[in-house]
Amino acid sequence: MNIRTDIERSQVKNAQEEFEMAESKLDSVLQYTRERDDPNHADCFVDAQRCIERTTKAIFKLMDVDHPNKHSISPESQKGRDLLNAISDEVTSLDYPQLVRGTLTERDIRDIHVRAVSRLMFLCEMYGDMYTIAYYGINEPDIQLLPNQIVDDGEYESILESAVSALRISDAVINSISTGELPRTRRPSGLEGPMEDRSGIKGAHYGIGKQFTEHDPVSQYRRQL
Repeated sequence: MNIRTDIERSQVKNAQEEFEMAESKLDSVLQYTRERDDPNHADCFVDAQRCIERTTKAIFKLMDVDHPNKHSISPESQKGRDLLNAISDEVTSLDYPQLVRGTLTERDIRDIHVRAVSRLMFLCEMYGDMYTIAYYGINEPDIQLLPNQIVDDGEYESILESAVSALRISDAVINSISTGELPRTRRPSGLEGPMEDRSGIKGAHYGIGKQFTEHDPVSQYRRQL
């Protein structure tokens, strides 16, 4: 697939660079946990949160919308609504092949993208609100706890799964808007399913393994930047 001729390439480039930094964060976490028998789950949690945050900010950069300089970004905030409105306006202005063929309606196309980006910001808000305590712990006169005394493997496994989901959503949205071609799902017709199912990134959080760290989901059009 090729980058659309009517989109500013610098926006695609900025989004892709942010996405690659998000991917790198998750790669480093996975490598660290594979090499350690007793990893610091709080450190891993923080890096996975930064991955989710960067996948979200990548979409802001793709749409050339200013993002908040904070870890938590709510879809209900003004900045969040600005992004959702920009997404809605952008995708409804494009002639997606599925729209031209009549297999999906303009509302379908809009809802697929808006729901995906809303979910991405939901994950960013949920885990962003936990960043401070996961990074600093509790240091009050009456109680002191290190981050790793609060964050355990259950919390780490949960955020890792969400980080993979965030990467897949961001990957598919960048792909779709940059090329003007909605990626197909892996389902029988290729049409049904959320944006996350349209990503080339495979694997659940338990089985990512080496194939995930070597995956290059946007290699088809990255060379054009």
